[in-house]
Amino acid sequence: LNRSRATLLFRLIMGHVQLRQHLFRLQLVDSPTCEQCGREPESVTHFLLRCPRYEAQRTEHFSLRGADFLIPRFLLHAPAALGPLFDFIKDSGRFADLVR
Repeated sequence: LNRSRATLLFRLIMGHVQLRQHLFRLQLVDSPTCEQCGREPESVTHFLLRCPRYEAQRTEHFSLRGADFLIPRFLLHAPAALGPLFDFIKDSGRFADLVR
């Protein structure tokens, strides 16, 4: 992994990434709720696996690869998941400064 991707992966694992749940804890936003769907707090799991806004990207990069790709721990820790994980993030348009 290059440095920017390693940094993003570490932040995702720790939950210290620019998603509303973390920003709310830092008192930088007034609500942890996802602005894309309004259904639940925008956590790492919500972003990767639940938010309907990213369903097309999720299907392309995770769902078609098997059930393991729908498990947060697998996505963030399995070497086989890293390529699809970063492809998903790149296609989502999020964290553009860290995904090259």
